[in-house]
Amino acid sequence: MRRSSIAAVLATAVGIAASDARAQQWLSDRTLTQGRGIRVGNFELHPAVGAEFGFDSNALYQATADSALRLRVAGSFGISTLGQQRLQSSAEATNGARQMVRFAANVGVAYSHFFGLGVPTSVRAVSDASNLGFNAGLSLSVTPSNVFSFSFADNFSRAVQGTSELNFGQLFVFNRWQNVGALGFTVTPGGGSFEFKLNYTNTLFVFFEPGFEGYSNMANDINVQMRWRFLPKTSISFSGGATPSFFFNPSSIGSNLSTGVPVNARLGVTGLITEKIAFSIFGGYGATYYLSGDNAETFVGNAEVRFITGPNMSVRAGVLRDIIPSYIGNYMIRNNLFVNVSHSFAGRFLLSGEASAGVVQLGYFSGPGGAPSTSITGPAVDPNTGRLLGFRALAQLFGEYRFTDYLGLNTTLAFTGNFVDAQLTSMGMTTGRLNWIKFEAFLGLRVNW
Repeated sequence: MRRSSIAAVLATAVGIAASDARAQQWLSDRTLTQGRGIRVGNFELHPAVGAEFGFDSNALYQATADSALRLRVAGSFGISTLGQQRLQSSAEATNGARQMVRFAANVGVAYSHFFGLGVPTSVRAVSDASNLGFNAGLSLSVTPSNVFSFSFADNFSRAVQGTSELNFGQLFVFNRWQNVGALGFTVTPGGGSFEFKLNYTNTLFVFFEPGFEGYSNMANDINVQMRWRFLPKTSISFSGGATPSFFFNPSSIGSNLSTGVPVNARLGVTGLITEKIAFSIFGGYGATYYLSGDNAETFVGNAEVRFITGPNMSVRAGVLRDIIPSYIGNYMIRNNLFVNVSHSFAGRFLLSGEASAGVVQLGYFSGPGGAPSTSITGPAVDPNTGRLLGFRALAQLFGEYRFTDYLGLNTTLAFTGNFVDAQLTSMGMTTGRLNWIKFEAFLGLRVNW
């Protein structure tokens, strides 16, 4: 049994779903990232470069935190069909009516370097996280009529900086290839009062870090969505699907990694209460069907209220309960309260913040074959079922000032906390803990054309 591999997984596995958003927040808003673009015929070119530097109190997501300074330098280049702003301000808007084909492609590289502070306390040195990653993606949508539309998207990347998101393949520092491809088909008969969507997403993770190859896996998500608008501003929606998933070589890992088919189905209502207040309420069924180890069957749902106070400010608040895959116990049930605020000032300064917190439950830890194991101990472990119960929290604040429409200075402050009082034990020795906290503060500069 590879205790070092399992301990590393435990140290990173339980986390905040939105935690990786902080790392990418400064490149997440497409309108802010791309800038005006360079027009070449019916296409736009979007080059960009950026850098950020700052402090990370827990670079490796460990209970014994190793703080570090991090420098990240990134560059990207994109090409796309004409954007909405350019179309609306040109003759194409009146002559073409709408775009039948929309296309976008991009390539990017990013190098992150960590400067460890103090004496290392983890099994890995913080500097080992320094590495070069890249990504390449494309998307295509075709709308031959007002009734039918098709879409295709694919994104391939070499990931060297992970996240605390508890999802297939999302481990920190463990270098991996990953590819996400998606196909979509949409039918909107009756002038848009009814909409049907069929989507397929293939997610592939291939780990090439020695000792972690067994975590390589593939997930195939098949999802159906239907929406019926029975009032001008209110609609009933249904969403449901299944995600057959499997690992390529699970026997090389000393814990249970099972083939399974998680399923979910939700029915809900979305609409407007007033011109400035929108809502959505969904509820339904979620279950996991893994061949070995623990399984879950429970209510899933979400409710959200959105306040649109004007063109420059919006507020979202709500609650979420769902099931996501986990390396520990096959699954994790999330119960999350969240709030998000975004405000821009005079088109120059953007300020956004979010906070979320909630209780999480994981299935019981099991060895190869799915038999329950007592290797995880602590107050978080239910003595009767072996399942784990914990709490997580996230708070982050992002601000950016645009000197021009292509040059911006930004800053990010963030806190993430994983409060699961349990640890992996081997021969009476503690080899991995699930509790950790993380503080981050970064200053960045970017040029986006």
